[in-house]
Amino acid sequence: YLLTVPPRRPGPKRKRGKRGKGGAGIYPGLAALGIFGNATPALSAEVAREVTEANSVQVALASLSQRGLELGAEPALRLTYLLAGRALRHREEWMTAQEELRARGESLPSGPLAGKRVVISLDGGRVRLRVPALSGRRNEKTGHRKYEAPWREPKLVTIYTVGPDGKRDHSFPVVLDGVLDDADAAVRLLIAHLWRQGAHEAAHVTLVADGADWIWNRAKQIRTALGLTEAQFTEVVDWSHATEYLGETAKKRRGWTEQERAAWLSMATRRLHDGEAEQVFLELAVLLDGAAE
Repeated sequence: YLLTVPPRRPGPKRKRGKRGKGGAGIYPGLAALGIFGNATPALSAEVAREVTEANSVQVALASLSQRGLELGAEPALRLTYLLAGRALRHREEWMTAQEELRARGESLPSGPLAGKRVVISLDGGRVRLRVPALSGRRNEKTGHRKYEAPWREPKLVTIYTVGPDGKRDHSFPVVLDGVLDDADAAVRLLIAHLWRQGAHEAAHVTLVADGADWIWNRAKQIRTALGLTEAQFTEVVDWSHATEYLGETAKKRRGWTEQERAAWLSMATRRLHDGEAEQVFLELAVLLDGAAE
C-alpha cells in the first residue's frame, strides 16, 4: 500500500534512493499480523529479552546465535528500542483509560487482587544513562563521539499477595514495573497497576518500603485512590532497612566499644524481630539522648 507522492518542496533536489517517490510505504497486512520493524512479535520479544538481560550486546548476540538467530548489534538494538517504545505507549494508553474511567465516576472492573491480602512496595535505585554528544569529532577507532553518563534514580514498583500466614502466595504472579521519572509518576504507575488488578476490592493492602519521605508522604494518596479504610491499609518499614537504620543509629553513640555496640544492636534486632517495636523505640530514644556522651 503505497504512500501518495508528497508535493515537491523548494530547495535542492534530494536523492531518491531505493524508496521511490512515495517513500517506504505502509503495509497494513503486516501490521494486522503484528509484524513491525521487519520482525515478528516472537523475534522482537526474544531479541529484546536477550539484550536487556545480558551484560553486553555481544553476549546477547552470542546467545541468539546459538539458537540460530544471526543478528548484528545495530538490528538487535533497533528491535529492542522499537519493542520498548511500543510497550511504553501501550502502558500509557491503558493507564490513561483507567484514569478517565475514574474521572467519569464509573466503577473499575474486578480483578485477581479482589479479596486478597496485597503487598505493595516502592523503592529507588541508581543507574547511569549514556547521553551521546550530537556534534563533535568521532573517535578514530570506535567511530563514536564523546558522551556524558549522568546518574538517574529509577523508581521501581512491586505488587504481590500473601496468605493468612504472611508468606507469599505464588498463585499470583509478581508485578514488577518502574519509571525513570519523579515520585508522582511512580505513584501514578503503582495506582494504575492496582486498579487494573482489582486492588480496590482487596481485603487488605500493606505498603512495605524504606524510610524515604517521597514514599510515606504519598501513602495516603495511594489508600484514597483505592477507596480503602485506614483499617485496610498498613504502612511498614521493611526488615532490611529497619535493621540498617538501627546499625547507623548505634554508630552515633560515643564512648561505646565495638563489643558494646554489637551487643546493643543484637538486642535491638532481636526485639524488632519479635514484634517489640515500641520497646525498640524507647531504646532508640535513650541511645540518641546519650549520643554525645
